[in-house]
Amino acid sequence: MQANNKTIKQSGFGSLPDEDKPLHILAIEFVEDILLKLIQDDEREDALTEKLIQLSIFNQNPVRWALVREKVNKHKSSEDIGVSHKSNQHKNIFVFEAKRLDSKLGKSREKEYIIGETGGIERFKRDKHGKGLPHAGMIGYVQTDDFDTWKSKINNWIDKEIITSTSPELSWIIDDKLIERNQTLQIVKYISTHNCISKKQINLTHLWVKLI
Repeated sequence: MQANNKTIKQSGFGSLPDEDKPLHILAIEFVEDILLKLIQDDEREDALTEKLIQLSIFNQNPVRWALVREKVNKHKSSEDIGVSHKSNQHKNIFVFEAKRLDSKLGKSREKEYIIGETGGIERFKRDKHGKGLPHAGMIGYVQTDDFDTWKSKINNWIDKEIITSTSPELSWIIDDKLIERNQTLQIVKYISTHNCISKKQINLTHLWVKLI
């Protein structure tokens, strides 16, 4: 990775050899490395996600991880990326939902990272994404502004949801807010914890890449 301009020490896994790390941590680290190779040759979310998957195929030797686009139909919403290990390529151990962070998006999409019909965090809270998984993630394609600006915006929107939720069946608390783990010039990582409608709890890792 590039030299850090800001670093916050993570919770112990970084110092462990790979064979001792949980699989979901290894999956996150793999995707984080691939994001560093992503360039914005197309601003569309779907195109960037497809590019990310292609990069994952050509940047591992030996092959350990399979990143695939999840199938979507009009009756069921699916996450953008499923991650499986070579030991069981038919079972996702981790999933990612990807969103653009672009201040030029229309008003109707302004808060889609967190809320709305296509809202990323809201879909996890509603068990539409990450069902059956204790850990999942979100990818943010930062196309305008900087990491701190977007973190502030998103946490402010969550603060408003804590006061008055736009969906009465969803409750928001301070744990829903993003907490920074580490930041470099190109990548930032946040964590958050969410209570779902099913009463389960899901832990999200947010990986944002600067594509400006």
